[in-house]
Amino acid sequence: MQIIDERLSGVDFRWIDDIAWTSTIAANNTIIPTLNTTPSTCSQTIVCGTTYNFTDQGGTNDSYNINKDHTITFTPSVGTNKVELVFNTFNTESGNDGMVIYDGPTTASPQILSGLPAGGANCPANSFYGTTSPGTITSTDPSGAITIRWRSNASINNSGWLASVSCISPVVCVKPTLAATTAITGTSATLNWVAPSPAPANGYEYVVSTSNFAPSGSGTFVAGTTANVTGLKLIRYITYLCEVIAAEVHSVDGLHTELLQP
Repeated sequence: MQIIDERLSGVDFRWIDDIAWTSTIAANNTIIPTLNTTPSTCSQTIVCGTTYNFTDQGGTNDSYNINKDHTITFTPSVGTNKVELVFNTFNTESGNDGMVIYDGPTTASPQILSGLPAGGANCPANSFYGTTSPGTITSTDPSGAITIRWRSNASINNSGWLASVSCISPVVCVKPTLAATTAITGTSATLNWVAPSPAPANGYEYVVSTSNFAPSGSGTFVAGTTANVTGLKLIRYITYLCEVIAAEVHSVDGLHTELLQP
């Protein structure tokens, strides 16, 4: 560990090297500040089961420093988990001091978009600045990582940010197995499926389309593994949580066909 005193009142930076300690206050041992060197790049493994606090150099009680360019990558200790950041506070100089967040292990990963226009050089389009907080950010990258680049200019340093960092287990979406459609009439049918393992705690949702296109919008929830739908000429899809599974029952001039398995 290196300690640096870089107060603006000092003539030179003062360093103390090769120090390590553990605070008697447990929360102090999980603080991740940005680094002093500019530009700087580092990585931090997030031990699953531990919640960290990610903050600017000013910590929780002071402003961030000027003229900084810092990139940090958070990686989960468990390869199948995902890093999640929850920004509790966020306040930077609007349009001049900005944070770019990437969904993955490098700055070449897809950018997580803020919707803000470009500001100065430190605030490209869709970066986070001012009081537009990132809120809750969860990695969707296969690595589970999130990368952040923070840059500040030479004037006006606001209070900065404080975010909790942890790793979470992603929700596994296992689709059910379709069974034969029954009770097919001219305008209705009963859809049947076999629950996956584990079965979803909140049941299922099915969406009905009367055209040859996948439906949009919300559907109807059922707790069991069967649903009777009426007023139909064509049943086309059932959706199950995050995935669409085909469940087609065609009706042409009163002639019906059985379910077409995906």
